[in-house]
Amino acid sequence: MFRIKRLGHVAITVPNVEETAAFYENIVGLDRIPSTSSGTQGVPASGRGDGAVFLRCNTEHHCLAIYPGETREMHHLGLEVHDEAALQAAQEVLARHGVQPQDRVYAEPGHGAALCFRDPDGNRLELYAGMETSDEPLQPREVRPLKFGHITLMTTDLKRSVAFYTEVLGFRVSDTAEDSVTWLRCNQEHHGIALLNVGQAKVNHYAYDLADWDEIKRMCDHLWRNNVPIIYGPSRHGPGHNLFIYIPDPA
Repeated sequence: MFRIKRLGHVAITVPNVEETAAFYENIVGLDRIPSTSSGTQGVPASGRGDGAVFLRCNTEHHCLAIYPGETREMHHLGLEVHDEAALQAAQEVLARHGVQPQDRVYAEPGHGAALCFRDPDGNRLELYAGMETSDEPLQPREVRPLKFGHITLMTTDLKRSVAFYTEVLGFRVSDTAEDSVTWLRCNQEHHGIALLNVGQAKVNHYAYDLADWDEIKRMCDHLWRNNVPIIYGPSRHGPGHNLFIYIPDPA
């Protein structure tokens, strides 16, 4: 058996890459990674010919990838494993459960070999071992997230999805709300993935962690000054007990 170390990054597809990237830079507080001509292991070098933008919030290469596309949707969810041996073990486990790997045909710098496949709702998942780091200083920001925190996915079949993430990928159940929501963890944090039983498959939201309540208050002021509405919050969730605000992005 292998273990997922953490949720490392999320990638989205949008028709308005530059507008979305500017929002995540200027509002959320991420830094854009300079374009390079280096490719990704198993993917020819393209010099970012695919038009993708990668952003970071700490020393790691990226916590968000934005790919161009006609529709707004999740491109993939990056799950980090501990090492190359764990990546190989994951491939064997997936094969035993009849999960077919997919070719990684998209460019993604910042890490090496990866294993791509789909969950029962068709979401693309990417397992990888380790992200490159940089000592380059981050740009001054009003507020900056610490890391990519969690994602909430809508599912057409909660029981099936929970079984996949626990029995195949090794997540553990942290909390449930009857037959409507299940919160799953892969490490000591309360949850990395939440599953909503709503009869359709799409992303509900993804979250970036701020340091504390003072940072949330500072973010609220920052949003007000930039005319970005707060959809919900500030408040505190029951499961996980985390403070939160929800905001819309251009994606």
